[in-house]
Amino acid sequence: MTQPASVSADNADQIEYWNSGPGAKWVANQDALDATFADVKNRLLERSAVRAGERVLDIGCGAGATTLDLARRVGPSGSILAVDVAAPLLARARARAAEAGLNNVDFVLGDAQVHAFAPEAFDLMASRFGVMFFSDSVRAFANIAAALNPGGRVAFVSWSDAERNPWFAIPARVAAARLGAPAPVPPNSPGPMAFSDTAYTRGILTKAGLKDIEAHTEEIQLTVPGALGDVVKLATSLGPVSRIMKEREGTPEDLAAIARDLEGELAGFMTDTGFRIPATLIFYRAAKS
Repeated sequence: MTQPASVSADNADQIEYWNSGPGAKWVANQDALDATFADVKNRLLERSAVRAGERVLDIGCGAGATTLDLARRVGPSGSILAVDVAAPLLARARARAAEAGLNNVDFVLGDAQVHAFAPEAFDLMASRFGVMFFSDSVRAFANIAAALNPGGRVAFVSWSDAERNPWFAIPARVAAARLGAPAPVPPNSPGPMAFSDTAYTRGILTKAGLKDIEAHTEEIQLTVPGALGDVVKLATSLGPVSRIMKEREGTPEDLAAIARDLEGELAGFMTDTGFRIPATLIFYRAAKS
């Protein structure tokens, strides 16, 4: 496994996770995931108010969908530094930038909680689902804030709680019915729903030295491409099903049974124009004090 140059020991589990099977699965499903989260990305970019010529820090850049759009928006007079702990995803993002002929993007395999960013070097930090995995979120956001210019901005999007996001809740319930519930984790633990509590998240951002904090909850429709079988394949490859399968040592027979049950559960979200499933997201904005 390729390790980031600077790593917080407390983030070792997350780094191991994203550099093992899940990272490769995200690369393999890049096109489907880009389509699923396209509206999320576009809303984030609108809320970030990124401008030509700005220097942007993209944290948790993944396979680069947001990175590429940011690079186009800042133009040749601006620049993007895209950071991720997952070597497979970063390699794909780098390749996509080269394929698109974007020369204003640099990539860093690094842990943003401890990475030595240049001080006061960026106008904006943007992140689509990339900042909910830190072991010490206050330390991470303080480190990011130190990299922002005075008045620099923060804009990121995270998930609300699982009960308001059937894309997580339904696969988790179906997998648990087959294999048993996963081990409980403390509230606000690193993971997709870590920032679902807006009061908790505001506290983190305040302690990190950020101000003018906004938290805007939006309900949208995720548009997962393909037929129902394609949707089920994606849902069983990533997310709660993958985690429960690993934790409970599920077999191929278990996965096939989960897929059959999940197909029945998700069929009601198929429409004449494809698969549509509701999601509740939280868009956060803040500024450097």
